[in-house]
Amino acid sequence: MSKPFEIGQLVGIYNHPYFRNFEENKSEEDYKYVGSTISCSSDNYPLMMVKEYTQSIEQKKELDIETGEVKEISKLKTKYVCVWYDSKLGSFQEAWFKEEALLKFPGEIESVKKDDLPADISIPTQVFLRTTIIERYKEVKNQARENDRFVSSSFIIKDSKRESQSEWQNEKQDYLEKKIASIKVKVQWFNVAKGKYSEEWLPIEFFKLTPDVIQKKWKTMEPDAKNSARKFGTRKLMLYLNGGEHNYVPANSAVGKSLESLIYFYIKSKRKVILDERVHAIDRYLKKNGYRVYKAKVSVNSDGLRDYEPFFAPVDLILKDEEDKLITVDLLSGSGLIEDGQAPSIVYSSTELSVREKDGEVISAGEKELGLYNGRAYITQELLEKKYGMEGIQSKLLVINKSLKNVLKEYDVKKCPESLAKVKKTD
Repeated sequence: MSKPFEIGQLVGIYNHPYFRNFEENKSEEDYKYVGSTISCSSDNYPLMMVKEYTQSIEQKKELDIETGEVKEISKLKTKYVCVWYDSKLGSFQEAWFKEEALLKFPGEIESVKKDDLPADISIPTQVFLRTTIIERYKEVKNQARENDRFVSSSFIIKDSKRESQSEWQNEKQDYLEKKIASIKVKVQWFNVAKGKYSEEWLPIEFFKLTPDVIQKKWKTMEPDAKNSARKFGTRKLMLYLNGGEHNYVPANSAVGKSLESLIYFYIKSKRKVILDERVHAIDRYLKKNGYRVYKAKVSVNSDGLRDYEPFFAPVDLILKDEEDKLITVDLLSGSGLIEDGQAPSIVYSSTELSVREKDGEVISAGEKELGLYNGRAYITQELLEKKYGMEGIQSKLLVINKSLKNVLKEYDVKKCPESLAKVKKTD
């Protein structure tokens, strides 16, 4: 007997165009959610959330082919009330579905916890629908008006209540006949279609406190983890490398942070949720090279290395290939590196760029910025080998941006004595 979907579970109808199974005869657990451009608005199906469900025992007759006997069997059938928000109508919609008609969304999206109300959250408070962060990445080809059909704005929680009864158990046959949310909140929003404010009681599990995919916190690498409360240096590695020589400091733009969040969400979902074409490109890159994700979004530092200045640096991804060799990856997605849809064809280390400048060559801003990232990746690679015992680790820079039509550009990191010298202590 399969376990019913929980209240608030994100689901899609079985023929939702974003739910894909690339191999036949696989179970629901093998489905992926692959977000990419939908060809027409008729295929623009909403993601939904489970509001309540009922179960009943159905008697069914089946023919045993071997014996020729007709047997009567009992099956537990589950039906769900599923809810979605329609911005065109300015309201929540709902419908009944049989369990066989639904697919479970493979990723987990944080929600407001039941324990948060009413003690930890002041009322009124702003919340967001959990489906919105998925729906807003959807693009319907040649149908701009349809892109935000199921995207909602924020809501205000006005009140909350605990239901006196949320489960109805059939004691005689030992199954749950009905389940609803144990805690509901009254939310208010501006209904554009009607030109006035609307409100409705809905399960607390429908909502979250942040408008986007949650930012995964940077975690320190071993052997730092045991002393995680201690700060190993307060200066970012890139500040040493930039050194005031340029009129800009490469920063992780909103575009870059968005991509990072989506990639870590993709990793957290066991590579089953791909929300846009940039993540799709990363997915293809990993498959093509046979890479597995060993660690994601970790922080390294120079503590314990006497010949290094104190600093810390981010590491986006550490991968393993088919032979278990380690590769560190720096993801670059901001627009500063890319002009008119172009990226440098070759990465030059800061050492090489200095030689070219002395020879009178004009160095582009893109080459300088890529050189800084190369230096950071090279020093990080040295750190991973010397302090963290990752001997023979290789490093790569991956540039991906919509201006490049989501084609991933790969660079092997070069040695850079000039960059290394900026973090080495002088006697």
